[in-house]
Amino acid sequence: MINNSQIDVIREENQFFEFRDEWVELLSKDYNSTAFQAWEFLFPHWKYRKNGRQLYLITARSENRKLQIVAPLW
Repeated sequence: MINNSQIDVIREENQFFEFRDEWVELLSKDYNSTAFQAWEFLFPHWKYRKNGRQLYLITARSENRKLQIVAPLW
C-alpha cells in the first residue's frame, strides 16, 4: 500500500477542520476504533491543548485518492 500511496502532512487548523467528513468515513469502516480516534474527540482536543504546538496530521491515500491512514501528531 505505501508504494502506491500519496503521503501528505496537514499543518493548518482549518485543513484539520475541513478534513472531518473523510476522517469520519474512514473510521466508520474500522470496527476496532475507539472514541479517542474520532475526529469529534481529536479536533476539540487539539484546539484546547495546542498551546503553541505545531499540528501534524500525516495522511496516506490510495492511487484513487481514497483516504487510508491518518496519524495525528502534536
